Amino acid sequence: MVIAAYFGVIGGLDIYQAKQTVPQEETQFVGGIVNAAIGGYILLCVLLGFLKLGLLAYILTFGAFFVTLLNGVFKLVTFIVQWVHWGQGMSDGTIEFQTVMVTSSISQLLTVIVILGFANLFWSAACVFKAGGNGCEFKSYREIESRKDAKKSDDAV
Repeated sequence: MVIAAYFGVIGGLDIYQAKQTVPQEETQFVGGIVNAAIGGYILLCVLLGFLKLGLLAYILTFGAFFVTLLNGVFKLVTFIVQWVHWGQGMSDGTIEFQTVMVTSSISQLLTVIVILGFANLFWSAACVFKAGGNGCEFKSYREIESRKDAKKSDDAV
């Protein structure tokens, strides 16, 4: 739930920073909306994990991995395009340097790093759900799989 809240806050900050930039940065604005939507999606995955809906939680969490990975790549491309746009605007005099350029760049780079880390976390969570865990235990998917195998061998005896 903390990760979902993080995406909601980052989405809100992206929307705010996009509106503060003159002219408004549409790609950052769209990225903010996407981040907020990912926060809701992650909250749904957590809820399904708590309800122990393993296969559905696995499919949606695996989807969260791909969506988050694509979001990280999108944010990185957006960052590069934004600086190219700002550089062209500052060189031809249509855009002046603004402090929001620096704060926006710092938050975007940190967000890309954190988002790619979250993608890795969602991959692990999807593996836990696939192994039969509910995501609320402090065990890796390998430990859960070995526990299932041990239980099957005990049942066979």
